[in-house]
This record gives sequence, C-alpha cells and structure tokens, in this order.
Amino acid sequence: MVYDASFWVLISFLLFFAVVGRRFFKKIIVQLDDRAHRISQQLREAADLHEETEHSCLKARSALKKQKTVHERHLKDTQKKISAIQKETLKKMEELEKELLQTIETKKKYLLGIREQELEKKFLKNMLKKVESSLKNKLTAKDKKQYILDQLK
Repeated sequence: MVYDASFWVLISFLLFFAVVGRRFFKKIIVQLDDRAHRISQQLREAADLHEETEHSCLKARSALKKQKTVHERHLKDTQKKISAIQKETLKKMEELEKELLQTIETKKKYLLGIREQELEKKFLKNMLKKVESSLKNKLTAKDKKQYILDQLK
C-alpha cells in the first residue's frame, strides 16, 4: 500500500490541499463572513424600512380616519344648514302666498265695490229717467215749459 500510486496521489493531494487550501480557505471564509455580515446588515435595514413604512402607513390611516370624521361632520353640518334654509324658504313662501292672497282679496273687494258703484249709478240714472219721464207725463204744459227752460240753463 505504501508503494501504490493512488496512495501517494491521495497524500500529495492532502498536502497540497493543506498548504494551498489554508490560504484560500482563509480568503473564502473572510469573504463568506463579509457576505454574511452585509446580508445581515441589509436585512436589518430592510426590517427598519419595513418598520418605518408600517409606522408611516399607520400615520396615514390615522390621518385619513380623522379627515373622514371631519368630512362627515362637515357634511352633517351642511345638511342641517340646507334643511334650515329649506324650512325658512318654505315659511317665507307661505307668508308670501298668504300676503298675495290677501292682496288679491283686497283688490277683488275693491273692484267689486267699484262695480257695485257703477251698477248703482246706472240704476240711479235709470230711476232718474223713469222719474223724469213719469213727472213729464204728469206735468202741465206750463210746468213742461218751465222744465225745458231749466234744462237749457
């Protein structure tokens, strides 16, 4: 076995590996440690960013919730104001309608009064004509002359 070539290949490989590998192993281990350190640092940074993002997201949700509350309160206030304005407008319209109806009724009465006066005048003129004609028929000739003279003056 000592004289076998595969035995000496194995020995020389182990020696080569021990001498040369030591330098490379140190470099490889250092590089792997550096890489592991960078990865862990990047993971910490990612965790910090994630935490910061979560915090910002919570802030944004809180602000949105507050804004929604303010908006809803403003909307309710506006609806109350609109309702009050509508009630006030309806009240004013009813008052104006009453006022207008009163004005119409007053004008109607006034016009009816004028119409009644006109009818009374016509009635009185007709009555006067009838009375005059009836008096003319009853008057004597002398009275008729006197009536005509009075009418001409």
